[in-house]
Amino acid sequence: MSKCILHGSFRKHFEKIKKAHSAFTFWGINVVAPEFSEIAGEKEGFLFLDSDESEDPRMIELLYLQKLKKMGNAGF
Repeated sequence: MSKCILHGSFRKHFEKIKKAHSAFTFWGINVVAPEFSEIAGEKEGFLFLDSDESEDPRMIELLYLQKLKKMGNAGF
């Protein structure tokens, strides 16, 4: 199964990112991150999802980068 990670501004493009997530999932592509859920809140322009493991934007980005590194060349 192919894998991908979606990256972008949730604040600016949340609906488009959700549509991309749905399309990739429909076509059998495993979306490694983000784990989609509803928007839980906002802090200084950074949107948080219910599924986020932290409310610290730096930690969320660090976890994202960790997943990207783990995926390596096995996805996009």
